[in-house]
Amino acid sequence: MKKIAITLLILEHLVLGQCLSIDTSIVDTESNIMWSQETSSGKNWNSAVDYCASLSEHGYVNWLLPNINELLTLRALQTSPITVSPLNCPNIDNYWSSTTAKDTTKAHRVISGKITPTSKTSSTKIRCIRKVY
Repeated sequence: MKKIAITLLILEHLVLGQCLSIDTSIVDTESNIMWSQETSSGKNWNSAVDYCASLSEHGYVNWLLPNINELLTLRALQTSPITVSPLNCPNIDNYWSSTTAKDTTKAHRVISGKITPTSKTSSTKIRCIRKVY
C-alpha cells in the first residue's frame, strides 16, 4: 500500500510540474533539470563554469552552469499559481548563468527576478545543474 501511495504522490508532482527532492538534489520535473544541493559563493564567472564542470555530487559528474533560460524556468515555477515550497525549489536570485551578454565581458544572472548583465570578473553565487531525461 505504501508503494502505491508514494507512486501517486510522485505522479501528482510530475503532472503539476513541481520540484521533487531526490537523493537530496532537486529535480524540476517540468524542465528535466536536476539542481545541485552544493552551492558556492564568491567566484567569478570563469571559476563558476569550472566549478560546475568539476563538480561530483551523488555519483554524477556531468554538472554545468545553467543558462539564463534554465534559471528562469525555476523562477517561473516559484511564481506560478501552483504553490511550490521554497524548501523544495532552490532560490535562483543572484546566481551566475552560463549565458554571456551582448557585451562579452559580462554574463547574465537573475537579481530580484530580473535578468541582469554583470561583469564576469564579479563574484557571485553558483548552483549547478544536470539534465535528466
